[in-house]
Amino acid sequence: MSGKKLCIHNFNDPAFEGLEDYDICAFTSGRQDLRTAITADHIDVVIIDLDTPDALDAIVEIREIDPRVAVIGVLGDNNAQKCISAQRAGCAQLTSRPLNADDLIIAIRQALNEVTEPVEMGKSIAVMGSSGGSGATTLACYLAMSLAEMSKSSTSIIDADFEFGTVAKLWDVDPRYTIADYSGDGEGLLLEDVVLELPCGIGLLPRPRQIEECQAIDEARMKCILHLTREAYSHVVVDMPRKLDAVAGCVIQECEKLLVIVELTVVGIYNAGRLNDALGRFGIS
Repeated sequence: MSGKKLCIHNFNDPAFEGLEDYDICAFTSGRQDLRTAITADHIDVVIIDLDTPDALDAIVEIREIDPRVAVIGVLGDNNAQKCISAQRAGCAQLTSRPLNADDLIIAIRQALNEVTEPVEMGKSIAVMGSSGGSGATTLACYLAMSLAEMSKSSTSIIDADFEFGTVAKLWDVDPRYTIADYSGDGEGLLLEDVVLELPCGIGLLPRPRQIEECQAIDEARMKCILHLTREAYSHVVVDMPRKLDAVAGCVIQECEKLLVIVELTVVGIYNAGRLNDALGRFGIS
């Protein structure tokens, strides 16, 4: 026995009989049963049927309950969009029906290797308003301050509204450098040179000084910036623009949480619904 504990969620298959090296602790069918198994049995691997309606939400919940749990998704077809959505939700490995015990063992071993040596990364939260004037930037700033005070750990805020962001103005600072000054090619400024350390102890990565500088920041550079910031800080808050382009989509995918600020107005609620529907179509929970 390897000592690794498995949970099979929402289906059964004769191939599981070939997993005698692993301890199958639970066969679960509902989300509450799944939550109980993960917390009570200290599960290492969850094998889940991706063809069930709530599979993606279940994967997200598994990763939130215990990030060290490896998730293996089982597909009934080779639907490319479903594969992408499952990986974005947190699947470490994918396999397909009909199940094969040897293939499952390989998937389990690879999934466990991916999660046994995790890179220590900070938690990131994106904040977006569903309508103009909803106070999303103000809330993002207060959120960063609260995280720093409550956790007593390093915290940063990124102004990702490259055209019209006001995070620096809210703190009444005039940054010497901005996010546009980080080139990412090793030739220019390092990220730590660009971050402005505020008197309250929060690291601020300001928006570009000139609107035309925004065009140089694509999703690849933004992903790199987020990765480096999460390596340097325990908590990262990203103040988002009110739009869904490639860069905004990259930020949302990279962050653990998207906090949508909704005013109780017709426009605010209507736009929040549109945003929720769009993210669903993109496979983002």
